[in-house]
Amino acid sequence: MTTRNRYFIETFGCQMNVNDSEKVAGLLEAEGYEKTESRESADVNRAYDLGANSYLVKPVGFDALTDLVRILQGYWVGWNEKPEIETA
Repeated sequence: MTTRNRYFIETFGCQMNVNDSEKVAGLLEAEGYEKTESRESADVNRAYDLGANSYLVKPVGFDALTDLVRILQGYWVGWNEKPEIETA
């Protein structure tokens, strides 16, 4: 059985973010990647090994910026799946 490369995209924010995610998904699928909803440790680690990242646009207004900082706290502390790090 052949193992296919998989991808996971979770989108937050406006319709433009959704549109960008759909474009990226289309490119990945055209290259033979398969969508997954997995949060298994091995899949999260593989995503980081492949260069997974986050992309955010800083708001202009101070109030909007402080709202974003609150959201980021939830994102990085609560929602973000971190890779397992082996210690020697």
